[in-house]
Amino acid sequence: MATRKPSIKTQLKAANALLADYSNDITKLKKELETAQNNQKYANDRARDSDNELAQINAFLDALPTPPADKMADGYTKIKTMTRLMVWLANK
Repeated sequence: MATRKPSIKTQLKAANALLADYSNDITKLKKELETAQNNQKYANDRARDSDNELAQINAFLDALPTPPADKMADGYTKIKTMTRLMVWLANK
């Protein structure tokens, strides 16, 4: 005996159920994407704030009397901020 093909009504119900599942999946993925974007923005803001604070500390060190060098003798390699501060404090 040959198997019967499901009716159009049954196929439509199945397609609607599948569409609803896909719609829920898309909604969840959109929320996950928004959360990831917010986390990335927060991390970028924190990194920018840290860079600004380091720039302020370096400006302070440059303004000190007899400021410590900010680059090594080769002229290319930067000296870390904390190392500069320790050098200045050690020389006082």
